[in-house]
Amino acid sequence: MAEAIPYLGLDIEDRSGDRLRVEYSPNRPDYSTDYGIAMGLQGLLGVRRGMAQLRIRDGKYSIKADTSVSKIRPYVTCIAAKGRDVDDSLLKQLISMQEDLHAGLGRGAERPP
Repeated sequence: MAEAIPYLGLDIEDRSGDRLRVEYSPNRPDYSTDYGIAMGLQGLLGVRRGMAQLRIRDGKYSIKADTSVSKIRPYVTCIAAKGRDVDDSLLKQLISMQEDLHAGLGRGAERPP
Protein backbone atom coordinates (compact mmCIF):
# COMPACT_ATOMS: atom_id res chain seq x y z
CA MET A 1 0.00 0.00 0.00
CA ALA A 2 2.82 2.42 0.83
CA GLU A 3 4.13 2.10 -2.72
CA ALA A 4 0.70 2.92 -4.22
CA ILE A 5 -0.15 5.95 -2.05
CA PRO A 6 2.04 8.44 -3.97
CA TYR A 7 0.17 7.52 -7.17
CA LEU A 8 -2.93 9.04 -5.56
CA GLY A 9 -1.06 12.33 -5.20
CA LEU A 10 -0.49 11.82 -1.49
CA ASP A 11 2.82 12.36 0.31
CA ILE A 12 3.87 9.98 3.05
CA GLU A 13 4.87 12.12 6.04
CA ASP A 14 5.67 9.33 8.47
CA ARG A 15 5.88 5.56 8.44
CA SER A 16 5.99 3.72 11.74
CA GLY A 17 5.23 0.01 11.93
CA ASP A 18 2.02 -0.72 10.05
CA ARG A 19 0.83 2.91 10.18
CA LEU A 20 1.27 5.62 7.57
CA ARG A 21 0.70 9.33 8.02
CA VAL A 22 -0.07 11.04 4.74
CA GLU A 23 -0.44 14.63 3.57
CA TYR A 24 -3.11 15.48 1.03
CA SER A 25 -4.05 18.57 -0.95
CA PRO A 26 -7.00 20.60 0.35
CA ASN A 27 -8.30 20.41 -3.23
CA ARG A 28 -8.95 16.69 -2.58
CA PRO A 29 -11.14 16.62 0.55
CA ASP A 30 -12.11 13.05 -0.37
CA TYR A 31 -8.65 12.05 0.85
CA SER A 32 -9.10 13.69 4.26
CA THR A 33 -10.25 10.37 5.76
CA ASP A 34 -8.93 6.86 5.59
CA TYR A 35 -12.24 5.84 3.97
CA GLY A 36 -11.58 8.21 1.06
CA ILE A 37 -8.00 6.99 0.67
CA ALA A 38 -9.21 3.38 0.73
CA MET A 39 -11.70 4.15 -2.06
CA GLY A 40 -8.94 5.78 -4.11
CA LEU A 41 -6.67 2.78 -3.60
CA GLN A 42 -9.44 0.39 -4.64
CA GLY A 43 -9.68 2.15 -7.99
CA LEU A 44 -5.92 2.44 -8.43
CA LEU A 45 -5.35 -1.24 -7.63
CA GLY A 46 -8.31 -2.44 -9.73
CA VAL A 47 -10.30 -3.78 -6.78
CA ARG A 48 -13.32 -1.61 -7.58
CA ARG A 49 -13.68 0.97 -10.32
CA GLY A 50 -16.07 3.85 -10.87
CA MET A 51 -17.97 6.15 -8.61
CA ALA A 52 -19.78 4.92 -5.54
CA GLN A 53 -23.43 4.40 -6.40
CA LEU A 54 -25.63 6.63 -4.30
CA ARG A 55 -29.38 7.08 -4.37
CA ILE A 56 -29.92 10.82 -4.18
CA ARG A 57 -33.34 12.35 -3.78
CA ASP A 58 -34.93 15.40 -2.27
CA GLY A 59 -35.54 15.04 1.42
CA LYS A 60 -37.82 16.53 4.01
CA TYR A 61 -35.07 18.54 5.70
CA SER A 62 -34.15 22.17 5.13
CA ILE A 63 -31.28 24.43 6.13
CA LYS A 64 -31.83 27.77 7.79
CA ALA A 65 -28.65 29.86 7.81
CA ASP A 66 -28.52 33.13 9.73
CA THR A 67 -27.93 36.08 7.38
CA SER A 68 -25.19 37.39 9.70
CA VAL A 69 -22.80 34.74 8.36
CA SER A 70 -23.51 35.28 4.66
CA LYS A 71 -20.27 37.21 4.10
CA ILE A 72 -18.24 34.40 5.69
CA ARG A 73 -20.14 31.45 4.24
CA PRO A 74 -22.19 32.60 1.23
CA TYR A 75 -23.10 28.99 0.39
CA VAL A 76 -24.08 26.10 2.59
CA THR A 77 -25.04 22.53 1.87
CA CYS A 78 -25.69 19.34 3.76
CA ILE A 79 -26.58 15.71 3.35
CA ALA A 80 -28.73 13.33 5.36
CA ALA A 81 -27.32 9.84 4.94
CA LYS A 82 -29.20 6.71 5.94
CA GLY A 83 -28.46 3.03 6.09
CA ARG A 84 -25.45 2.93 8.37
CA ASP A 85 -24.94 3.29 12.09
CA VAL A 86 -22.56 6.04 13.15
CA ASP A 87 -20.06 4.50 15.53
CA ASP A 88 -17.21 6.31 17.27
CA SER A 89 -14.74 5.63 14.45
CA LEU A 90 -17.05 6.96 11.72
CA LEU A 91 -17.98 10.00 13.81
CA LYS A 92 -14.29 10.86 14.27
CA GLN A 93 -13.78 10.55 10.48
CA LEU A 94 -16.72 12.88 9.78
CA ILE A 95 -15.55 15.47 12.32
CA SER A 96 -12.00 15.31 10.95
CA MET A 97 -13.27 15.84 7.41
CA GLN A 98 -15.45 18.77 8.49
CA GLU A 99 -12.53 20.44 10.28
CA ASP A 100 -10.26 19.92 7.27
CA LEU A 101 -12.88 21.38 4.93
CA HIS A 102 -13.20 24.41 7.21
CA ALA A 103 -9.43 24.92 7.49
CA GLY A 104 -8.62 24.22 3.83
CA LEU A 105 -11.42 25.12 1.47
CA GLY A 106 -13.15 27.39 4.00
CA ARG A 107 -9.80 29.04 4.68
CA GLY A 108 -10.46 28.90 8.43
CA ALA A 109 -12.77 31.90 8.19
CA GLU A 110 -13.98 33.33 11.46
CA ARG A 111 -16.54 35.98 12.25
CA PRO A 112 -15.59 39.42 10.96
CA PRO A 113 -14.76 42.07 13.64
